[in-house]
Amino acid sequence: MATADERERAQRLLTQLISVEEQLARIDSLKEEEASYSRAGTSLADSSGTTAQTSIERPYDPAAALRASLRRPVTGETQTQGTLTRIDCDAKGITFVVKVGDRMLKLNTDTFQHANIMSFSEDAGNEITCGNT
Repeated sequence: MATADERERAQRLLTQLISVEEQLARIDSLKEEEASYSRAGTSLADSSGTTAQTSIERPYDPAAALRASLRRPVTGETQTQGTLTRIDCDAKGITFVVKVGDRMLKLNTDTFQHANIMSFSEDAGNEITCGNT
């Protein structure tokens, strides 16, 4: 039987594998597009008639990288990106307070075991608990 830590590690690995597969699919798509230009006999050329190398430099967008690594929401689910600001625990359960833009969302669950918590930050702790323990 897998521990919660093992399940979390497996989920992170699966997420990373999905991200790599998606990136490889995008690379294959770009290669196919480039090959279609070659088959059509067109190419980018400068005024001297030599083929010009083009590259589009895009700044690294961590939010885009995060979105690419997350699973797609299924019907009835909503996916958003925010900052966890607080976790409140009481006899009724656990409330995660998340800031999304200028709104605060309160997400409830009865136990931590019923929450799928994943961090994409290496400096995040290994355990989330209620209180000061």
